[in-house]
Amino acid sequence: MKPEPSPIHIAEQKFSFVLKVLQGNKTVSKICREEGDLMEVRLMNRIGKFILLFLPLMLVGCAGGMRTSFTTFEKDRVEITKSSPVEEAIHDLSKQLKQKGIEKLKICMGQYTYQDSNMSAAFSTFISSELSKVVISCPAFEEISRKELNQILEEQKLSLTGLIDPTEVTEVGKIKGVDAILTGNYWEQDTDVRVNLFLIKVVTAEKIAGTSFVLAENTLPQGLGLKPKNYDDCLSNIQTWNEEKGSAKDLKIKVWVDKGKSGIYKEEENIKVIFKANRNCYVRLYHVNAEMEIQMLFPNLYDKNDYIKANQVYSIPDEASAFEFKISPPFGAEIIKAVASLQPFPTEEIPSDNKMVFRSLGRATQNNIRGIMTRSISIIPVNARTEDMCIFTTIENK
Repeated sequence: MKPEPSPIHIAEQKFSFVLKVLQGNKTVSKICREEGDLMEVRLMNRIGKFILLFLPLMLVGCAGGMRTSFTTFEKDRVEITKSSPVEEAIHDLSKQLKQKGIEKLKICMGQYTYQDSNMSAAFSTFISSELSKVVISCPAFEEISRKELNQILEEQKLSLTGLIDPTEVTEVGKIKGVDAILTGNYWEQDTDVRVNLFLIKVVTAEKIAGTSFVLAENTLPQGLGLKPKNYDDCLSNIQTWNEEKGSAKDLKIKVWVDKGKSGIYKEEENIKVIFKANRNCYVRLYHVNAEMEIQMLFPNLYDKNDYIKANQVYSIPDEASAFEFKISPPFGAEIIKAVASLQPFPTEEIPSDNKMVFRSLGRATQNNIRGIMTRSISIIPVNARTEDMCIFTTIENK
């Protein structure tokens, strides 16, 4: 026969059991296994009644000091165990990969743009940072550093978007160290923000997985811009520049900045404009800054020869340049427009004044842009020219 435990012993065990349950460290069954024979089913029933009867008193009764302690603990536990929308989104992507038999991917962060405008803002930097914080602890992903990514892009003479362009990457085997790009866009949803994520496979541009999540307005940092301040003006400019696009089938030109199309640059950062064409041709590069002022970047005072060689990568500035581009106010979305032609452009727009490195072409109004196109672009037959455009955003370094 088993000796019956004394009332005092039972009371002590009840109180010990309650504390262990409240602390959330162990399950009821595990506590029972550890306590041994005295924790029989009948004793568990008694203790269950004890908890129901006395727990309210312990939380709100005479033990006032304990009440605050327990309430705070339970609140903290909710905050720790509840998944954020970002965490749930990354979990969803990893689940989709697992269903496709993909155990792990090396990824890099792409751009996150406002709607389908190809324009970014401070929110883009914020969401990229939040995603990185979660990705780093997810076993399905390995995020490569920006330094590693830049090395890959430099070796391949590619932009970030070029990694997922089959026409840009000629040899799949040369792209090592990155499997996919995590990119997306975001849209206002009433007062909240909906973020759409896409995992895009390098080279083939295949969408491997996708998901979306909503960030409530009250969870976002105050003053976080969703779109550039000059969004409307920039959008209007893009539409005007694209009114009469070239259609040369066998001529292609690509223009980007060293952080890739839709890249974001903070104040005091340096920036490079990079371009190349698939054939020997003549090139014009126009820059529209955040105040909607137009300059001709190429040709310029230091490089008046606008004829470039096929498949050779050019940059402004390059290693031999006597200047650099450093980000400064005003801030907002900026445009680089590239035009390539099989026929020479007029020469009157090339700077001749030794004090003017880049020729100023005035405000980027619709009439002025159309005037530039008429004087320098439209005189080239449509089937003898082609174009490309790059948009990037500059923000204050807060």
